[in-house]
Amino acid sequence: MESPGTSGIMSERFRTKASEWDASSRRQKLAQRIYEGIRESIPLRANMDLVDLGAGTGLLTYKILPHVHSVLAVDTSEAMLEKLREKKQSSDLLRTSLKDISKEPLEGSFDGVISSMTLHHIEHLEQLFKHLYAAMVPGGFMALADLASEDGSFHGVGNNEGVHHFGFDVHELSRLIGSVGFKTVTFEMVDVIEKEQHDYPVFLLRAFK
Repeated sequence: MESPGTSGIMSERFRTKASEWDASSRRQKLAQRIYEGIRESIPLRANMDLVDLGAGTGLLTYKILPHVHSVLAVDTSEAMLEKLREKKQSSDLLRTSLKDISKEPLEGSFDGVISSMTLHHIEHLEQLFKHLYAAMVPGGFMALADLASEDGSFHGVGNNEGVHHFGFDVHELSRLIGSVGFKTVTFEMVDVIEKEQHDYPVFLLRAFK
């Protein structure tokens, strides 16, 4: 979900991390907090078809899946999606797609989009939101979690390749999403990622078509 050349860098980075991704208690906690934020603010229904943008190994996907009809897990890392598919049960209405939605539109229509810690890796956000808007049914929602503005230290020194945004000013991000056509854009802080150098707040932004 990056400029030419960067997708390969990110795919390689996540390929090497995929096998150990779920072992992080911090990632597990974050996925739980984002899930709780979505459940408390979005009326999920058993007939909904959702997209998980940047689904990774499915930490958020599998928490949401029991409450909806189906989830399309989208990522640019085949290694991450492979780990996600290893967890799949025969009864799961779950599909995967190796795709960069900021460059390629989604096929089909969906009731909502969820995402955890993916936006800061996407360079062209306006194009992404246009593609998501086009694929969403009237009344559909986005529930997107990511870092509030930070100083570039979150990923560590020398580890910012493929990072296009050092977090987000939520007001500016809300205006961008509104300019594409989404309505009722709201946000709240749902977690704080604690690292030695800083604490990094994480927001959950919600918007409706």
